[in-house]
Amino acid sequence: MGSILKSHRRRHGISQLQLADKLHISRQSISSWENDRAYPSLDNLIALSELYRISIDDLLKDNEALRDKIFRNQNRIKQYQKQLKHLDHELENKKEKHDDFNFSKKDEFLFTITLIFIGILLLPLGPIIPIGYFIVKKKDKTKHAP
Repeated sequence: MGSILKSHRRRHGISQLQLADKLHISRQSISSWENDRAYPSLDNLIALSELYRISIDDLLKDNEALRDKIFRNQNRIKQYQKQLKHLDHELENKKEKHDDFNFSKKDEFLFTITLIFIGILLLPLGPIIPIGYFIVKKKDKTKHAP
């Protein structure tokens, strides 16, 4: 592959430094590709094919190892995407379960009435309990608001 990249670069009269500047990478990366010490990324292959006006297949011709590497990477990306979807689904389920534990409006009303009743029985500290509850509840709602 290195010799193919080098011949196309020379055919277009571009130095390694000029090519590196066009691709926004280092000159050493170009040298590594041309000396078969590394392979260009898929994004760089696309940029090279556009620059040289040839298909990616022509750039990869006779380079089975690189084709295999790209194929393996595409499969790994698909696996990672599946794992992300699974994790998103699990996270959504946990959020729904968490939401199920929140008080309903009716439960909250009954709890508040109970707090007020207890507060009346525990004068003079009693009225402070419901006020404290509402302050904590308000902070909790602002913390969990999207």
